[in-house]
Amino acid sequence: MKDLGVPGALQPLVAGCDFEPVTLGDSSARVFRLRQNAESRLFLKCGPVNSGLKEEACRLKWLSGRVRVPSVIAFVTEGDREFLLTEALIGLDGTEAGRENPEAVVVGLAQELQVWHAQPVAGCPFDQGLAVQIPLARNRA
Repeated sequence: MKDLGVPGALQPLVAGCDFEPVTLGDSSARVFRLRQNAESRLFLKCGPVNSGLKEEACRLKWLSGRVRVPSVIAFVTEGDREFLLTEALIGLDGTEAGRENPEAVVVGLAQELQVWHAQPVAGCPFDQGLAVQIPLARNRA
């Protein structure tokens, strides 16, 4: 925990946890599964300021209660880094579950996508339109 530079505000929340790096996915942040008593209960993401973690926290908070998303426990900026601590969702990740029953994973994802796509876009505070996204994509290229 010390080598990550976990901010003091987060330390009581992660005390006693084992930090397991998560290497799956395409996050620009460093991601850790936090285990306590062999139980996965939290995820910690850390990255440079403006890495998108603040926006992710805002989106997760807005989505909470609308669709199943991890609860945001804390978002902290300290110095030139930001940290997002979330509660783990119950279940297996798609990679693990897909090894045992890929059909069930596809069906589960399809069902969840139906829930997501049934959400009204009116009132969504996040502009994800082409006029915003195309310049962002160009900057990433």
